[in-house]
Amino acid sequence: DERSGAFVVVPQSHARHEALTRRVYAARPGTSDEQQFLMVPSGDRLLATPHPPHLVRCGAGDAVLWDSRTVHCNTPPLLAGGGEAARAAERR
Repeated sequence: DERSGAFVVVPQSHARHEALTRRVYAARPGTSDEQQFLMVPSGDRLLATPHPPHLVRCGAGDAVLWDSRTVHCNTPPLLAGGGEAARAAERR
């Protein structure tokens, strides 16, 4: 969750994977064709509306399945008091 870090996806991004791939290679011409993942430039239009990044809320032990073409990443804690301190408090 927002206190401990989480999994983030960009909804509908799998449908725009091909165009995103072209933009990433144009922005980073040194990227190998063998690259297994692509770094989305922070200002890329894919990260803006109408489908901005979405935090996936799930609990310990939950499984998340997604199309690997979907833009996804992790995020550090987004709220104050997050991280290890929040996890330790939940274990008590």
